[in-house]
Amino acid sequence: MRRAELRFTWRHGVPWVDHDPQAIGERLEALRVRDGALTPQAVVADAEPPASPLHALFEWDDATAAAAYRLHQARQVISAIRVTSVAPMQREPVPAFVRVTTTAATGHYQPIWVVLQNRDQRQVLLARARAELEAWRRRYANLRELADMFAAIDAHLPAAD
Repeated sequence: MRRAELRFTWRHGVPWVDHDPQAIGERLEALRVRDGALTPQAVVADAEPPASPLHALFEWDDATAAAAYRLHQARQVISAIRVTSVAPMQREPVPAFVRVTTTAATGHYQPIWVVLQNRDQRQVLLARARAELEAWRRRYANLRELADMFAAIDAHLPAAD
């Protein structure tokens, strides 16, 4: 694809919707071209000057950034824990805790076995799984090798409530 044909947009739900995704995408592409690859380190370095279009996407107050990073690490710890034997015939470990959204901005984690037994929470989890599956499908839609898998999913996935 020629660079002139590239049109950048934000993924649904990102906190930066007020910032021009085309300008951000073009800046990231320019960094990739300049360096031969795009790395987080290069993005942060480019974002440091206040004039950079990337600058406003980052938290530059070190105390706030450190606290936010520790929350990020806590989410990683919670999501890294797996459990077995929560469902009949389960052989593979699954996430022990899943995020339960209480409002658009907040949420907490519940054990998977609690969520699976609560009809409302189970439906929310199922809706999230469908959304993630659709996002995965969009991400890899251009791979013809997955067409049969997409068709099988369509044939076997129950309809949303």
